[in-house]
Amino acid sequence: MGNSNDTHNGILWLRLDARSKQLLQQRFPASYPNTFYDHVTLAYDTTKTAVAELIGKSDSVQAYAYAKNEKAEAVRVDTHGLPDTYGAPHITLSTADGVEPFESVAMLKSDHHETEIAPLELSGVLEFIYL
Repeated sequence: MGNSNDTHNGILWLRLDARSKQLLQQRFPASYPNTFYDHVTLAYDTTKTAVAELIGKSDSVQAYAYAKNEKAEAVRVDTHGLPDTYGAPHITLSTADGVEPFESVAMLKSDHHETEIAPLELSGVLEFIYL
């Protein structure tokens, strides 16, 4: 493949640390068989250059609502000013059989059940992954 340059776009996400994953799993046991509890996608299809100053930094988000439909469950998060591609910052918790984690975005933008929760501070590291 050679040297990755700025013609290859990727994803900037906040990958949760072990403590934050554990907190989420304890507070919201998985409803569906595919489990994630992994990250907040902040910028999708972006260049590494565009987000270079964020990569490698530790940061945090605050979960403030729990959302669920027949396909997925997620927590909505306040990203405290970090980038937000989708307009629905969240952490996918679990999905039903055959359902991809990005279904959470569709769920949050359509019909679903949502409940406010006691704020939960979650931390991690900003990472860039090539698409």
